[in-house]
Amino acid sequence: MSADWRAKRRAKALREIQRDKHLGKAVSVMRAAEVKTPYHIARYTGLLSVDTQIHLPAGTVIQLHGKKATGKSSLAQQLMGQIQKKYGEDASIGWATLGYKPDLEHWRMCGVTVELSPSELAALGYEDPEDAPESVRGHTIGNIDVIDLGDSEEARKAPAEALMSAALRMVESGAYQMVVVEELGSGETKRDVTKDLHEEMTPGAWAKLMADFLKKYYTRARIPLPDGEPNETNVVVINPVRAVINSNPGGRGPTEQATSGYALEHAMAINIKLASSRPKGGGTHKEIYWEVRKAKHGGHEGASGTLVWNYENGFDTIQDTFDAAVAIGTVVRSGAFYRFMDQQEKFQGGARAVKHLRENPALLADLYEATVEVANGRADLESVLDGSFWGE
Repeated sequence: MSADWRAKRRAKALREIQRDKHLGKAVSVMRAAEVKTPYHIARYTGLLSVDTQIHLPAGTVIQLHGKKATGKSSLAQQLMGQIQKKYGEDASIGWATLGYKPDLEHWRMCGVTVELSPSELAALGYEDPEDAPESVRGHTIGNIDVIDLGDSEEARKAPAEALMSAALRMVESGAYQMVVVEELGSGETKRDVTKDLHEEMTPGAWAKLMADFLKKYYTRARIPLPDGEPNETNVVVINPVRAVINSNPGGRGPTEQATSGYALEHAMAINIKLASSRPKGGGTHKEIYWEVRKAKHGGHEGASGTLVWNYENGFDTIQDTFDAAVAIGTVVRSGAFYRFMDQQEKFQGGARAVKHLRENPALLADLYEATVEVANGRADLESVLDGSFWGE
């Protein structure tokens, strides 16, 4: 068939699609290069070992799941802090919760810049918050709206639906770069979820809630903003893993099962599972293990790593930078010895190398920059190792 014949038939097919009453008036026909999506915009955690391995696309749902105390909320707060860094005073973040009051000190440990609350100021002797100088009170970068549905009538009747509805309202507005849904599992009773887990080995009630949420989310997220640009709002859903109660009396088979179902398998952009170790170092820190279970729009399954959480300071970003640099190659390892980039000095053992980084912030900054550039393909590893990366 001739090219002219194909062009005419293609044009006719497209006209018929647009006129088809069964498809409605919302059908959009465009060339592939004209499609606008926010997926090329990356969201970052500020943790180099994570950010160099996975692409977290804007305008999608990111699920963080795992047992309690595995770093789900902490990682979500890291994302919030990076939104503030990127957008500054234009940052808009929503936090939807069912009665769980945010721990602002924990937020700050995770890089969120938020002013002191009235109760925190009262503890410092300022009964009237207005009496506290800004140097004490601090400043919140952008806007962080906490939506607490714990006492609402709708939340008492249908808690999960109320939580999701609040998140969807924020998505629909297009005003937020990120909306965090805190502990979505608190919106569904253990009895409802474990009943299905026990009888059918599938979290039926749970999956239905998430399927409904994702369907509504993508319906709203696909609506362009008034300027014609796509909606960039991310929803970060914090999900606990539900136990499979008495699913196998013989003791074999899975002991836990995360949310599943068609909607999650095909609509969720990123699914990250987290686990943690017992406290180490005399109770000073623990290790958090993460693994990407599902990824779309530039990500890939299987990426994984280990983060160190210090109970007093939050994530150990220096250790994380070192680990990422070793993986990328900007820190050269030879047996038990390590050296940084083009430097010739060697350190025996990772602990000594990390100690050197802590004592040399300028070296740390250079290592971070070089590792990011190599990881993103903007610099050649050899140029970092021979020093030409830095120019003359």
